[in-house]
Amino acid sequence: QNVSIGVYNTRAKKLIYLETGDGTDRYFTNICWSPDDRKIYLMELNRDQTDMTLDEYDAVSGMKLRTLYSEHDDKYTEPEHPIAFLPWDSSMFILQSQREGYNSLYLFKLTAKDCHLVKNLKKDDFIVTDMYGFCKEDNTIIIRAVKSNEMNYDLYKININTAKWTKLTKT
Repeated sequence: QNVSIGVYNTRAKKLIYLETGDGTDRYFTNICWSPDDRKIYLMELNRDQTDMTLDEYDAVSGMKLRTLYSEHDDKYTEPEHPIAFLPWDSSMFILQSQREGYNSLYLFKLTAKDCHLVKNLKKDDFIVTDMYGFCKEDNTIIIRAVKSNEMNYDLYKININTAKWTKLTKT
């Protein structure tokens, strides 16, 4: 099956397709827009799901601009969430990945030249199960997580600047 991704511009009444190349035996997932609506981001996986890339496209022309991140695992990669830009800094985003064995959050900085990992927001062997949103007042992310050998899911906030976790629920 050959898959393509189209974007319809309601003002120009024009449909363009992202220049993803041959879509045969590839998966495109977790599509999202940049905060300024000028770019589109998606994750691409090979058929075996062992290789994943995060790619950036121009939303007007459909042209692929660059690959921002790539990941490989001999068994499989499993991107389940689109990237999430920080509401107070549109040059930074959160990527969820299981690259270290548990679903964790990684903070990236996007510049005109490159995209680089700023920090891992991981805590010990906690598994992030959901990301609910951001709090601009104290630069935190609100998440739900569970310690790998426990059964209680709790809410936490993670400070973006310090990577400090604060438990919000009482169990």
